[in-house]
Amino acid sequence: MKNVYFPFLLFSLLVSHLTKAQSIPAFDLYPYNYSQINPAYTGAESRFKFAAQGRAHHWGTDFSSSDWMLAGEVNLKKLRSGIGFMATQENNGLPYLKTRYSLNYSYAIPLKDSSQLRIGTNLSVNRLSIEYSKYDFENDHDIILYKNGEKESGSRFNVGVGVWYSRRKLFAGLSIDYLYQPTLTISDNLIAIQLKRNYQVVLGWKELTLSRQFSTTPSLNFSTHRGYWEMDINNTFAFRKIWLLGITYRTYDYEYIKPTSQFIFNGGVKLLKHFQIMGTIYSTTPSNAYTSGFNGELLMKITY
Repeated sequence: MKNVYFPFLLFSLLVSHLTKAQSIPAFDLYPYNYSQINPAYTGAESRFKFAAQGRAHHWGTDFSSSDWMLAGEVNLKKLRSGIGFMATQENNGLPYLKTRYSLNYSYAIPLKDSSQLRIGTNLSVNRLSIEYSKYDFENDHDIILYKNGEKESGSRFNVGVGVWYSRRKLFAGLSIDYLYQPTLTISDNLIAIQLKRNYQVVLGWKELTLSRQFSTTPSLNFSTHRGYWEMDINNTFAFRKIWLLGITYRTYDYEYIKPTSQFIFNGGVKLLKHFQIMGTIYSTTPSNAYTSGFNGELLMKITY
């Protein structure tokens, strides 16, 4: 079978298995920084990359919160390798923070017809800590947790793996994170979170030229969360390879979130061929307060 069919075969074989997976992308702007969801992409984009990203979600509700991410990576061309680091912190509007530090590594295997297969892994340290500003002192659970005095869980190590296939303009990837599924606990299990195994499948094209000034970059991402699936259909339009407009159609099957689909728009600009900034803001109007309100993200990326 020709290499061009490999990503389609990979995607079709895995979709049936992924319905047992448990993850969604941490940030909506992941199509502009795939290293965030797949360690095999580390070093694939450029010789050097630094990215900083922030997210504020559920504005206008009692669960408003913010997340952040810092990442850097280098391509060691002579060794066919990429190495990188990533630090993230997630809040999700609850009275605790999840912090993760990870080291990523990838190795490139050249194939025929200008195609390449990258294999990657990451080693992460995960911690859970209390954020006292989110406490509800009319809630018995929060009062007990506060009096106990334990502010942070121990560190839990974990491993993730990924593969990334590319052939000219075509790419496909699969990643599996939290292979050991550790549990982070605080205060004798008053707060306990199990980091479930994460799966991500990506399929897309690097660039399709529409005219001398316009191009488009379509992609598809499939993931699931606790037995519920989610799929993003992404497309980014570029004008003169400087001005960017992205559109995501997201559909999902979560029994606790309505509606079951939405559009997400983002825009950005590339400066001096090395600096890129992207931003997005959108609203959600489901049937419960926790997932309502406005969401926004900002990504700044430097590549050489």
